[in-house]
Amino acid sequence: MGVANAHFHVRSIDAAVQTAIWGRDPTAALNAFVLGVGLGYAHAPVLKWLRMARAEAHAALRDTFRWEQAYDAPRFELTAADQLATSFVALFDEWGQFFTNASFDRTPLGWRATGWYGSVTGGTFEAGIIGADGQRIGLLYVADED
Repeated sequence: MGVANAHFHVRSIDAAVQTAIWGRDPTAALNAFVLGVGLGYAHAPVLKWLRMARAEAHAALRDTFRWEQAYDAPRFELTAADQLATSFVALFDEWGQFFTNASFDRTPLGWRATGWYGSVTGGTFEAGIIGADGQRIGLLYVADED
């Protein structure tokens, strides 16, 4: 089995960042947040962030915690994975926005990151979500190495 690292960061958000995130292209604001928490690469930022509905963000996180990405080995029981995903998305109010740097496909094991628009964690495989609302911005990512 590979090595996994989880990354969780939450910060308050100011009006300028909130406006940028709610705009047509939140890429610069999201990349600045990633760099600000000590992740990502200044010389190779994420090229594209995809918006996800709250339910999609929840499912993507739940299944990221259920299965290791490198070898499809079980990581957590469904109940524990669901609690982690629920706790993260619940940090953001009903107007919260959710983003990912990955394309997700539905597979027999659930939602799976299958392609990336740049790295947040530097891991061989990674999946996660950035959430933002009027008060805070946060990320929850898992990186797997094979």
